[in-house]
Amino acid sequence: QPSKKSNNRSTGKLMAIIALIPVIIFFVVRRWNPKKLHTMKNSEPEFTTNLEDRIEAAKLVKSLEGSKKQSKSSFRPINQVKIAEGANKYVLISAQESGSSTVKYFVTSKKNASYHRDAAQPFAKSLQEHGYENIKITGGGRILLDTEAKLISIYGFSYSFGAGDHEMSKSVVQKDEKYLDYVINVS
Repeated sequence: QPSKKSNNRSTGKLMAIIALIPVIIFFVVRRWNPKKLHTMKNSEPEFTTNLEDRIEAAKLVKSLEGSKKQSKSSFRPINQVKIAEGANKYVLISAQESGSSTVKYFVTSKKNASYHRDAAQPFAKSLQEHGYENIKITGGGRILLDTEAKLISIYGFSYSFGAGDHEMSKSVVQKDEKYLDYVINVS
């Protein structure tokens, strides 16, 4: 008969393995895409947000708070979706057309952006130049655009801006004519 001590060790090992199953499933589901399996390993550079990036992101947010109100005649609409091919950092931005109380949302990513502010800054500047007001970066994450597979995956979060509302991002992207026939996943 096995001793109580060895039985407890076996039970402990089994419990440890069972505890790892959700973690393994999480990583498999998040990373595995059979159509892109051969490129996924090297397609997503990993960067860690540092203090300097957080300071620069805070400066960007502060600069947007002071957005000047433009005259209605200087307002020019801008496309609500601008995403780059591949897996990249993205941000969700809210803004109002000049003289309107209606809030619009914008989804933008930038190829090889080291930080989320690198994706946010040029788009926010463009919104300002086009006459949008009350511009706010509401959050971010990662967005994978695979035009060949007609697939978009929205996931993750931004250390500098917080987690983006991925469902809202999906809704914005789904309305863009370019992506009407794409499968859009959110996790």
